Amino acid sequence: MDSNLATTEKVIFLDFDDVICLNSPYGGHDVFHKRRRPVDLWERLFDPGCLVVLGAIHQEHQPKYVLTTSWIDYADRSGFEAILKASGLSYVAQALHEEWSAPQGRGMTRADAIRRWLSDHPVGRFLVLDDEMSGVGLKGWAEAILCRVNEGLVSEHIDGASRILCI
Repeated sequence: MDSNLATTEKVIFLDFDDVICLNSPYGGHDVFHKRRRPVDLWERLFDPGCLVVLGAIHQEHQPKYVLTTSWIDYADRSGFEAILKASGLSYVAQALHEEWSAPQGRGMTRADAIRRWLSDHPVGRFLVLDDEMSGVGLKGWAEAILCRVNEGLVSEHIDGASRILCI
């Protein structure tokens, strides 16, 4: 890897549940565990308001993405690229980091998984988008925005994300 790139690259660690997927009307269960997917699944899987906020953050910072969602237990990279594209998040699919996920090992917190990923992949700035429930160990991190359950990303998060990601 180019050492110059490693010091300027921006990365967003992205959780899905209660960040962009509010599980209303659909969630990961509908993607991975139902034999028959609802016909409007891809249009309604991710909350439109949350997607506007993520889109604004992406537009301003052009980050790479690393998925930290528990959904990574159910699909590989190509599966996630397909889900993201079908759900209107082609820009995230195209910007997945080469090392696209930070899985939690047994007994690890989300914070542990991110620390482990960062120890192997130096970046310039990073932002963690997670929620108050699954973002175990992230409370107090200056680089983390913890969304409220059933609320997800809201416009107030844009300024915080910009402060965190500005180099």
